[in-house]
Amino acid sequence: QPVGFWQMDWGSGILMSLIAKILVEERLGFNARISGKHSSSSSSMYAVAGCANPTDYGTDPECSLDNTFIHHAVFEVWGYSKENLFQETYPDLEAIWPDGLGEVGYDGLDGMYIFSDTLESALNQTGEPLEYYRTYNPAWHTPWTFFSNWSDIDSTRLNDCSDSRLSSVTEIGKYLSITGDIDGVVETEDGYIAKCWYDKWWFSPACRDKPETCIPVMSGGTGWAAAEFMQRSWHHSMPIALAVSPEWSTICLEYRMLQYWWEPDTTFVQISPTQIVFPPTDTEELSEGIFRTTS
Repeated sequence: QPVGFWQMDWGSGILMSLIAKILVEERLGFNARISGKHSSSSSSMYAVAGCANPTDYGTDPECSLDNTFIHHAVFEVWGYSKENLFQETYPDLEAIWPDGLGEVGYDGLDGMYIFSDTLESALNQTGEPLEYYRTYNPAWHTPWTFFSNWSDIDSTRLNDCSDSRLSSVTEIGKYLSITGDIDGVVETEDGYIAKCWYDKWWFSPACRDKPETCIPVMSGGTGWAAAEFMQRSWHHSMPIALAVSPEWSTICLEYRMLQYWWEPDTTFVQISPTQIVFPPTDTEELSEGIFRTTS
C-alpha cells in the first residue's frame, strides 16, 4: 500500500504534501500518493485516524477501531486544540489517535483580520485603533460605524448555517461548555448547534439585543475558525454577526467587514490585511479549546 498524504487544500498545504511525496518516493524508495484532500485542517485528524468519512467530522466521521488506514500523514494541522478535541470525542479509541510529530519548519498565523482601508478610515476619523480587540467593546466604543451593515450583504451569497461548521455538534458543544451561552445555541437530537438568525448569521451576545450594531465577520470554506470567533466575541464582548460564504475571497473585498485569513497565503497578500490583536497566546488554554488569546 502506498504512503498516503492527506492534503490541505491551500497553497502551502498543497506544496508541503507534494514535497513530502517526492521525498518519500525518491529518497526513501516507497510508493506514495495524495490520498485525499480537504479545505479544513479539522478533517485531518479524522483522515489520519482512518475514519471512513473524515470530511463529515462535525457530525459523523465514522470512526472505529476497525478503520482502514489509507491516509498516513498530513501537514499543517492548524490550532493547538484539534488533537485534544479528537481525544475528548473518542476516549475509547486511543489506539487510533494520531500522533503529532512536531512543527513543519515555518510559522503560521490565522485569525480575524481587517483590511487597511477600514483601518485607516477609523484612524483618520476618530483615531480608533481597530486592530485591537478592546476597541470593539460596545460599553466604551461604537466600532460598527466603520463597517458595512450585515443586513446589506446579499444573503444568497452565504451558506446556510446547516451547511457549515456552525452546525458542528462537536465544536458548538465545546463553545457552550466554555461560555455557557445557551441563548446562542439550539439543541438538536444530536447535540447543540449555533442559533442562526435568518439561517445565515450568528449574533454574539454583545449585540444580540441590538443586531444593527453587529459587525459582519466572514469566514470561508467549511466555516474556518467559526467556533473560535464565537468564543473570542464572548470573552471580549465583541459585537459580531458571523457568517460563512462560498465567495469568501471576493465578498470580503466588496464590503467593510472583518474576515478570516491565514498566513502564509496569497489570497489577500497584495492588500496586506492586519490581524486583530488579542491577548498574548496562552498555549495551555488553547490546548483545552479555550479561544481567548491569540492562536
